[in-house]
Amino acid sequence: MGIEPSPLDRIAIPGSPLVFIKRDDRIHPQWGGNKWRKLKYHLESYRSDSYSGMISFGGIHSNHLFALAALCHEEGIPMKAYIRGHDPLPLTPTLEALNRWRVRVESMNTDEYREQKRIYGFRNGWMIIPEGGSDELALRGVSELADEIVAQLPETTHVLVPVGSGGTIAGLILELPEHIQIFGVVPMKAEGMNDDLTARFPQIAGQSNWQLIHNYHYGGFGKFHPEVIRIMQSWVANYQVPLDPVYTAKMALALEDLMKRGIFPEESRVVLIHTGGLQGIKGYLNAYRNQIAMIT
Repeated sequence: MGIEPSPLDRIAIPGSPLVFIKRDDRIHPQWGGNKWRKLKYHLESYRSDSYSGMISFGGIHSNHLFALAALCHEEGIPMKAYIRGHDPLPLTPTLEALNRWRVRVESMNTDEYREQKRIYGFRNGWMIIPEGGSDELALRGVSELADEIVAQLPETTHVLVPVGSGGTIAGLILELPEHIQIFGVVPMKAEGMNDDLTARFPQIAGQSNWQLIHNYHYGGFGKFHPEVIRIMQSWVANYQVPLDPVYTAKMALALEDLMKRGIFPEESRVVLIHTGGLQGIKGYLNAYRNQIAMIT
């Protein structure tokens, strides 16, 4: 249904070890990125039986809900989306897209959302997918991403990946060879994420080849920061790679700092995972247009 395997492109950063980026954003313009990896086997499971539709959860800018809605629209699958908090007015670009694709959108208060967001399975004939799409079916799809990396670049020594709901890094930890070091870049203030991740995916608790890094949230999840704008502009100008402001831009900033600190030996082969999310750029630019105008 898209470009598979996705391209693995060299990023020619001066004075750096060899750096590559796994362009999962190019799998599909709407439901590409790690979202397709995580949703692929949900779709296969849905097709194998008779269900009424799909249900999932997310925020007003959710990349997951956007990708799932696009996929359901293309497949003719009814969908319900439960949004954290109240629908904003005017609607965000993400919610506008959900409305355009005839998704039934309902709001949940914060406490109810917190209780419901990680439910998965089936209810009254509907397939329920947790926030971010991260469950056991997601791990199957992400394992294929890991296999592609090893096939395309057997010399890989390090992998950098943004961490949101955790399914992508969990799948990589389980499938990548143990000698490959995995850095999960956390784009929000979430010091307890390590414990949360191992509680939800206990299979990874015994693995020693991964760590979460928390120093690159730049003020918090989805917050404005001039460095985010700088790195987005730089990567488009220098490498022709668009980054999203919430996840992949912070991964690129983490890479920049880690290289300055000499974390990667000279013979390293570093792979960045482009998790997509480019649909979020419009909402970010809308939300922070005044601040962005001041620095550009």
